[in-house]
Amino acid sequence: MSRRIVYMHGHPPPRYTNAGAYRLCVAVAMSPSRVTVHPTLWNLMADESFIRRKRHLQNLVVMALADGQLGEREVNVVADRCIELGLSEIELHEAIRYSLSDDAALELPEDPDDREALMKDLIRVMAADGDLQESEKRLFALAAARMNLTPEDLDRLLASMPPVGDAGAPVQDSETDEGSGS
Repeated sequence: MSRRIVYMHGHPPPRYTNAGAYRLCVAVAMSPSRVTVHPTLWNLMADESFIRRKRHLQNLVVMALADGQLGEREVNVVADRCIELGLSEIELHEAIRYSLSDDAALELPEDPDDREALMKDLIRVMAADGDLQESEKRLFALAAARMNLTPEDLDRLLASMPPVGDAGAPVQDSETDEGSGS
């Protein structure tokens, strides 16, 4: 049985590159009822998942550093989430390096499920030290606005989350309780 290789955009990869995107190809069986995915395409799909998870972690570190400091509890939340995302210490170091750079910014996902997961995690990071700083609230509000989240969306999101803070204790707001230390 012969197979025909269909390259991205219908063109073979240029000879002068070896970029993964140009090596993207789909092996299509001549039989219309059978289509197989070339391993290169499978690896690219896995890479997209990796990139999404890496960006998610990067966003969490940007939020953790939004108040200008990185406390132990914030580090623990981010490190735990790093493990849950299936990422390594290398990706965590890269996320920290990015977050400390002048180019640091939240990169908001397009997928609605990814957006909701990001917003929940941003709330966890903000609440980790038990002290909501104005800079964290502004960054969160900007992200919510850029994602066109309504107040109702945010209420639903917050209601779906378990209690946050030390052992479920309410999170202190630095605006209303300025005399507290963390």
